Amino acid sequence: MTSGNAESAAPREPAKIMSKPLPQILDELEVNIALVAEAARKAEDAARAARDAAAAATKASDEAAGRAEDARQAGEKAAARGEAGAVAARMAVGQAIEAADAAAAQAEECARAADAATAEVTANPSAETAMKADEAGTEARRAAAAAFRAAEEVGRKCDVAALQGDEAIAAAASTTGELATRSDAAGNDAKRVAAAGLEVAEKTYKAAGKADLAGDEAVLAAIAALYQLICAADAAAARAASEAAAALAAAEAARKASEDAAARAGARADEALMKAEQALAEATKARSFQSSWQMVAIYATIIFAAVAISVGIASIVY
Repeated sequence: MTSGNAESAAPREPAKIMSKPLPQILDELEVNIALVAEAARKAEDAARAARDAAAAATKASDEAAGRAEDARQAGEKAAARGEAGAVAARMAVGQAIEAADAAAAQAEECARAADAATAEVTANPSAETAMKADEAGTEARRAAAAAFRAAEEVGRKCDVAALQGDEAIAAAASTTGELATRSDAAGNDAKRVAAAGLEVAEKTYKAAGKADLAGDEAVLAAIAALYQLICAADAAAARAASEAAAALAAAEAARKASEDAAARAGARADEALMKAEQALAEATKARSFQSSWQMVAIYATIIFAAVAISVGIASIVY
């Protein structure tokens, strides 16, 4: 009670509105109203700015969401393309490997045939073995060229497969889900097949090189055999020419000897004929003194002498 009475007993401060003149109060009220209006305007500007910022943020968020969606779709498309490209590249490498294996096998077979033909023509040089060696060598060269082309094709397809594999793996990293898993797996498969294909290409290159070498050796062996045959033919022709010249010389000598012998035989025949004529003349003179049998004997002697001379001439000539 005492404290309450003390408070009631204390003097009260008069209200300010009662202590200021009315004009001053009105001025202060006008100033306060202006301050309130300014504050309200600022608050409205702030609210408007907040609304604009919120709208801009919403727009930016929508745009970011749109860009994220575009990026997601682009990532999915890139992953799909990467997967398809990696699968196609892997299949292309597989086909190239099959062709290279076949070309390498053909090159190895032709190389063996060329080696066998080389050995045969070397051991038994003839026109037939030379022709076989040349054919085998040409075929080996042809197979080697095909194997070289197949190996180069495998190398190119492997390079493409490796690039496609890298692209598929990178595309898989830009998305998620099953598509990303498939794209990554396809990329790794493409790179694995590309590495295996390079080994096949190397093996095919080696087979092609061996076939090319075997083909060259077979062709060279065929050329060498033909050269030997040509040299042997030239030697035989030279011997035949020498023998023919010797035969011609012998024939010429025989001809001259025959002519000389014929000349000598002709001289002997003339001499014998002269003697026969002389004998006939003497026989004619003496026929009056001889009988007919004597004449027959004389004539027979003359005939036998002429026949003997003719036989002698014939033997000398022939």
